[in-house]
Amino acid sequence: MSQADRDLLVAAAWLHDIGYAPEVRDTGFPPLDGARHLETLGAPARLVRLVAHHSGAVYEAEQRGLSAELAVYEREDSPVLDALVFADMTTGPAGQSFGFDVRIDDILVRYEPGSEVHTATSRARPYLGAAVDRTQRRIAAFTSLPPSQRAIIDGSGWWPPTLFAVEHQDVELLARLLDAGADPDEGNGATPLTHALDTEGDSALQSGDPLTVATTAVLLAYGADPELPDVTGDTPLQVAERYDHAPAIRLLRRHLPGDRSGKRQPM
Repeated sequence: MSQADRDLLVAAAWLHDIGYAPEVRDTGFPPLDGARHLETLGAPARLVRLVAHHSGAVYEAEQRGLSAELAVYEREDSPVLDALVFADMTTGPAGQSFGFDVRIDDILVRYEPGSEVHTATSRARPYLGAAVDRTQRRIAAFTSLPPSQRAIIDGSGWWPPTLFAVEHQDVELLARLLDAGADPDEGNGATPLTHALDTEGDSALQSGDPLTVATTAVLLAYGADPELPDVTGDTPLQVAERYDHAPAIRLLRRHLPGDRSGKRQPM
């Protein structure tokens, strides 16, 4: 995570419940009231949106009939929002360190069944749990590395670290990250698989060396989606064909299903 994203995360964590302040209260829905207040203060738009959508606010907005009002603030699906959810969903109301299930159960005990918060929390539980799980996997993958490697990735500003490993065609680092639980499909515009194919192809063009398929093979071995497009809409197979990357084309075709519905969208 870049330093800018870290600073943003810390600011959002400090401010996420500002909507509970009596002088800020308007609709009575703290995420929305907090976001509107920060907006009037000229806070950065991304900070406003994170506060608006912290901890599955969309579920409670639906219960309160405020979905349209909240939708003014676009929700980002990112490691930053996941980490904000993680922080909120593993910390008790008095600052205690809670496990996710303990935290959710505590909320459900404090609010009456049938109340807006109780209903919204129950419905949001799978979404919130997935965000906590993704964050824990990112932490586990990164902390599994030796300090020297963590320092290099940390200083590079790459997120997720799998893209750093792919960019440098560091197969050992990539395998270590994936084995520790890193998501083989989580990218930043490019997916790890499309970036691997682009890096392998471009490296061969620049050096004149034969095409390699090592990073692509590791990603596929750890479950990378062979059909997942990057943010431009290019699929892994299209990237491989652009470079006439025959070994990768053959490998991808072995992993492509004959018929598949419900393809994932770029992250």
